[in-house]
Amino acid sequence: MDPAFRHGRCLATRTPILMAKVRKNQTSEKAESRDDEPPKPSLLAKARRRAIAFLFQPKRLALAAIAPAVLLLVPSLLAALPDIGDAPEYQLRGRDIQIAGDRPSLVPHDLLEQVVGTNALDESFSILDPTLAPRLSEAFERHPWISDVTRVTKDFPPRVEVFALFRRPIAMIDTGDGLFPVDANAVVLPTEDFDLAAARRFPLVKNVSSKPSEPAGVKWDDPAVLGAARIAEALTPVWDELGLTSIRAPRRLSEQDRLVDLHFELDTVGGSRILWGRAPGSGHPGELTIAQKIGRLKKYLSDFGKFDKPAGPYEIDIRHWQEMTRRSIE
Repeated sequence: MDPAFRHGRCLATRTPILMAKVRKNQTSEKAESRDDEPPKPSLLAKARRRAIAFLFQPKRLALAAIAPAVLLLVPSLLAALPDIGDAPEYQLRGRDIQIAGDRPSLVPHDLLEQVVGTNALDESFSILDPTLAPRLSEAFERHPWISDVTRVTKDFPPRVEVFALFRRPIAMIDTGDGLFPVDANAVVLPTEDFDLAAARRFPLVKNVSSKPSEPAGVKWDDPAVLGAARIAEALTPVWDELGLTSIRAPRRLSEQDRLVDLHFELDTVGGSRILWGRAPGSGHPGELTIAQKIGRLKKYLSDFGKFDKPAGPYEIDIRHWQEMTRRSIE
């Protein structure tokens, strides 16, 4: 065989093997080069580097150094500032307080002076005082004529207005030792604010055996007084129209008597007596309503003209569901 041919055939046979070795060596060299490269930083590391670069700047480092000192100095600086609440333009005297509300005519004209004097409010105070509103509310609610203070407003130039709910007299309670005015909740009102003419303007309540044990402004602890006050409140709009003169409270048989146990009577101009029954709010299921009872009284007057007609005086019982009854008073 030709030697040249054999040599060419041998090269052709060995060429693929040599190419494979070359590629293997190149791959190995690339892998080694990758192993020599430094690892890429993680996202956390990148964020840490940015934060450090942002914070560790001269200006920011200076501010960080100054901040603690500033925080320590702030309280001292604030303490050194003048209190503008003490400035004259924010001061107001107690006598300059304004009172708003539906004020009954019998409320004394010097009510403000009474509140100011009793609660040591005659000195000047600052409208910037955050405790002023609650203090004034408490002071005014102590007065027996005031049941509640709904709000206190402050304004500049210095102005304070107290919005009050006033108690309204509804009846005069005769204990035998004197007359005591009460409101619809049986709260006793100041007797010194009522002269005889004023006392006659309100329904009179008789037969009350107890006496108020607390000063004016406190509820009278007697269900007979409470029941009579509620009846007086219901009948006040028609009191004169019906010709009524007084409310008779029942004699209490026990200290444990409740409002639902008590039956009341009404006296009239002509001497007739009306058996009224229980007071409003007693909660008894068989009791007629106020409107039903007043309707019966008006019907009697419409039929006969007066409660002592045609041949009275009478005891007139309006408590029954079906009808009214009457009998002569001998």
